[in-house]
Amino acid sequence: MDRSEYYSRLASIIVGAPCFVSVAGTATRRETAGGTNMIVLPERGMAMGILAGIMDATPAPMPEDSEERPPPPPELPIIKGIDDPASFRFLVERMALYLECGRILHPPLDPVPGTEAERLIFDVLEDRRAESLFSSSFPALEMRLQLVNRLLVMSASPHVSSVRGDVITTRTRSVLLSALKVNLGLASCDSCDALVNRVAELIKQVGESPLQEGLVTAACQEIYDLVRNDQTSVAAVEPQRGGEARGSSCAEGSQENIASEDGTEAADELSEFVVDEAMKALAEISKEMSSLGIVIEPELPQMISSERSGALIDQKVMRRTADILRRIRGSLRSYNEVLRDEGYAMDIDELVQLRAGSSDARRLYYNYRKDRSEYDIVICLDRSASMDGERLEHAMGSTATLVRALELAGVNVAITAYDETSTMVKPWEQGVESSALADLTAGGGTSIAQALQVANGLLAGRERKAGTHRRQAIIVVSDGHDYYLERIAAQIAIARRRGAKVFYIGIGEQCRRFLRIGAAHFRYDHSVIIERSEHMGEALSSLARAFLKESGSRYSPR
Repeated sequence: MDRSEYYSRLASIIVGAPCFVSVAGTATRRETAGGTNMIVLPERGMAMGILAGIMDATPAPMPEDSEERPPPPPELPIIKGIDDPASFRFLVERMALYLECGRILHPPLDPVPGTEAERLIFDVLEDRRAESLFSSSFPALEMRLQLVNRLLVMSASPHVSSVRGDVITTRTRSVLLSALKVNLGLASCDSCDALVNRVAELIKQVGESPLQEGLVTAACQEIYDLVRNDQTSVAAVEPQRGGEARGSSCAEGSQENIASEDGTEAADELSEFVVDEAMKALAEISKEMSSLGIVIEPELPQMISSERSGALIDQKVMRRTADILRRIRGSLRSYNEVLRDEGYAMDIDELVQLRAGSSDARRLYYNYRKDRSEYDIVICLDRSASMDGERLEHAMGSTATLVRALELAGVNVAITAYDETSTMVKPWEQGVESSALADLTAGGGTSIAQALQVANGLLAGRERKAGTHRRQAIIVVSDGHDYYLERIAAQIAIARRRGAKVFYIGIGEQCRRFLRIGAAHFRYDHSVIIERSEHMGEALSSLARAFLKESGSRYSPR
């Protein structure tokens, strides 16, 4: 499987619409037409990911008789301690792909500005906004994205000055790069630069409030005005000159990063932690590349230039990707696990099993849809006061991700939220995006019995309406306990008499104690205790898979 095909499948799964990815461009590009997304990743890695906007420059038109040509974007950096360039490229490309998917899923809320420098600022702010929203949906990716950002940014300074542009644009690139370094905690940043620190603060604000309309425009305008009125913030591009300009006021500031003769970054940028994390990530990536049969040639092909990214896309890849997307929509397991492939177990065998060209692909797809249309799941989310903050955020985000996957697989899902009472959040017929899931707030006590009673009523009504027996389950999520054990036992008994399964996810050690106390009265069909709410997504998907498997869902064609 080549990288273009793999990335096309992965992007299609994440975005939920056909995506076609090329890895033969000169710069990062994305286009959408007729419900189809095209993404171009450049052959030169330093123009990807967090650096896509900063390193990408549309050069000023040159005279026809000029022999001068714009320099190509630089290759990925040589970093001491990392001696596997193929895996490093695969890691950076995939994180860059996730960022581009984030830009597709979360288009700009504000209009694109007019000047080149303003568009440069706008792109960096939009990248930060997309990364923040994408990480909130897939928390397991956040640390990996930050790692790749550090590896790229800490090596970019020597190359930014080679990017063409007017004085304001060049200065803007320098300031943005320095601000990104500040936000990533890299030691080479000059903390005495008030301009850089203010820009870093504005970028951070966009990441913290990514859904606030008008914030990107306001931050973009402020950064542009600050840069236009400042004449000294060029240290990230020209360290020596920047040092002379600020030497008197920042004599004790941190040392600027200088590239060595072989292009390797000076040691003051590197930390043992960053290198260790990079080595772990590359070891996982290398194993995954081997499983997928992906090979990256050490000698890259000649870069090709094109006005339209569509011309760079392999037509065979487009057809295969459209087919694989249709069939992946019938597979909860591959959809959900590929979506969470960073930090969680990725089921490579499942993905490979669904590769294009399989002789039984259509039968496999239709069996999925037929089998799973009879499945009903009610997810009951604890919204009591103790769930306030990250716990509720993780519960909402993980539930939304799972429900999207289940709906694509043809499984019917309803969501309720409970404290002392239980309320409907997402009815059967409503999509998760248009539901009230994102509006949940925490407060009150915990009544698991009440949640089970409402869930039983929803499942019974669903079965009456269908007029046939259905395969049903309840998933209860809680971080507390309910001392009305007899009431819980009664509701579990009601569910089981109707053939429904009852699952439980508890957050924290107190839930383990609650299960031990309640063992004399009732037992859930499956129970999972997680220590941290960040693991909610993994727990939810594992219980959903257990329900589908135990209820007779087929994972192979008949």
